[in-house]
Amino acid sequence: MLNQKLSLWMIGILLSIITIVPFAIPFAYFPISKFYSESTSLIAGFGIFAVAVFSRQQLKFSPVAIACFAFAIFALIQPFFVHIYFLGNNYYVAILFFILGLVALGITSFVDGEEFSNARQKIILVICWTLVMSAALQAIIAYLQYTGKAINYSDYVLVSAEQVTDG
Repeated sequence: MLNQKLSLWMIGILLSIITIVPFAIPFAYFPISKFYSESTSLIAGFGIFAVAVFSRQQLKFSPVAIACFAFAIFALIQPFFVHIYFLGNNYYVAILFFILGLVALGITSFVDGEEFSNARQKIILVICWTLVMSAALQAIIAYLQYTGKAINYSDYVLVSAEQVTDG
């Protein structure tokens, strides 16, 4: 069993990875970004579930987790009832919702309990700060692209060689 402080720090770091890293990738546009940002977020989601498994004696299902698992099952069985041209999209959505269900299961299990009485407030604080940081990062990138200053940071920010305000 992980102690409370260590597991709270691990959850905070993984939530930070989910909310900041997808926006910090230099080529944050399709199709390159999809692989890196989504795979990083999904791995961090598995990490949140793993922390909950190792820090809690009992996992708790939330309505959000149940809905995510139900939608994943629906996306998997939909091709049996409706003609779908691209089955890969259904499998992709099912995997995403399954992992989102694991994240919801992990967070709910982590914040519900006597020994983690103030964990909910700390988790919400971490989520709020990481969202503020990721929004600020996106605003800085947008400013650099809009003003054309992104050409000076082309290793870190996506910029077009033809027109410096493209991005």
